[in-house]
Amino acid sequence: PVNAGESIAIGKAESRGIEIDVMTRLPGRVDVMFSYAYTDAYSATDVRDVDFGRVVSSGDPLINIPEHNLSLIATRNFQVAGRRLNVGGGVKYVSSRLVETGTNFFLPSYTLLRLFATYDFTKAFSVTAEVNNLTDKEYYPASFAALWVFPGAPRQYQARATYRF
Repeated sequence: PVNAGESIAIGKAESRGIEIDVMTRLPGRVDVMFSYAYTDAYSATDVRDVDFGRVVSSGDPLINIPEHNLSLIATRNFQVAGRRLNVGGGVKYVSSRLVETGTNFFLPSYTLLRLFATYDFTKAFSVTAEVNNLTDKEYYPASFAALWVFPGAPRQYQARATYRF
């Protein structure tokens, strides 16, 4: 294309990697879910980006794809007043990602923490509360170009009620 902000076909892309997902129960009845992905995604051909006058070379990484992505969540159920209380926390890690093809501009890696709890008042009615981005980390999950970087959400508090019928 000859208009900035539009996409170009790079011809051919390849990716290789591995993904591991593990769910287990630790001593003390703590349930753990672990996920890890390694992704090597790159251009498999050379192409010239006419809008920015850059060459995307074979082997250049694709934009917005982290090489490492990790998630860990731990939960535990308790009985409180004869009802289930589920509490837990999690951590999410995302490694640096290329922002714009043909450049060396990468978004920094980030780690986010969250806490959550659900209480079942009855079989049909429960309340959930959670805090996302517990440490109020400034982070950037994605971008489309060096001039268009998407900021991540600040610390968030959420509560919701669920009624099942």
